[in-house]
Amino acid sequence: MTPGPDYAAPELKWGDVNCDGAITPIDALLLLQAAAGLPPAGCANLVDLDCDGALTASDARTLLTHLIDIAPLPAACPSSGTG
Repeated sequence: MTPGPDYAAPELKWGDVNCDGAITPIDALLLLQAAAGLPPAGCANLVDLDCDGALTASDARTLLTHLIDIAPLPAACPSSGTG
């Protein structure tokens, strides 16, 4: 199915694992799955939140602390492509 003319792709956001334009607990779940060795979701380049080159439980913890308003997300890694 081809998107219609009014379709706008979601804006890529730092921390958005599944590329849906929103940062939610689902993103943290997908990140934990990737840390456990399952294939990462589509925007894996947006979720190495500590910029260590690996998707880990530490990245998921950082995402969860952001979701419950304990801490903001860190700045994007230079290699993330988010600017």
